[in-house]
Amino acid sequence: MSGIFGSDTWRRVASIALMVLLAALAVQAARLGLADAYERAARFEIERWGDRPVNQQSLARAAAWVTQSLRFAPHHPSALEDLAGLQLRQMHAATDAQLAVALARGAYSNFRLALVERPTAALNWARLALTKLYLAEQDEELFSALRRSLELGPRDPGVPELVLHLGMALWPKIDPDLRREVIRALGLSASRDARAAFAIGKSYGRFDLMCDINALRTLAGNACEPFHKTD
Repeated sequence: MSGIFGSDTWRRVASIALMVLLAALAVQAARLGLADAYERAARFEIERWGDRPVNQQSLARAAAWVTQSLRFAPHHPSALEDLAGLQLRQMHAATDAQLAVALARGAYSNFRLALVERPTAALNWARLALTKLYLAEQDEELFSALRRSLELGPRDPGVPELVLHLGMALWPKIDPDLRREVIRALGLSASRDARAAFAIGKSYGRFDLMCDINALRTLAGNACEPFHKTD
């Protein structure tokens, strides 16, 4: 028994186990490195586009890079977020209704997966709620996601603008507390970029909300006369 379990034998076993462990860690590190490389390539392309329209070919190329990233790291949160965002852009560019719904459904699934990895990401909760709106699923999951985004980061970049879209689209259905948050988001957005905030409000015809904010009232001009209040 002592020959089998002697110190030399255990040292060899430990050495082999260590080599196997190091090899496994090296493989995992290589996979994560490749995943990060593909994700960074896609993110660079996405940031280069900004807010301007992008053709389907460019969207598909970036989506392919992100998909490759997820092959090496299936739970990579940034890649999941990027893929969901790309699917929403593809949805807006789609000319086939069934394809648009499928893309929105894919974005919903990927935002859900990303939130498992980053449950405190306020922007992702807002994007999840927006995706539910695109899918015409105005249910408790949508309103819960909207509230969660406001709890976690009402001032985070991108969150006030999405809260505006959601709040104005759902205004008749949201409770007084959410309405106050939407109005707060409108003021915050106006302080950052009045023209962008005005464009969102105008798209929903919500001059009744905008005309209480000086910067937006200036842009609205005569449209505010029915809602004029003496300061």
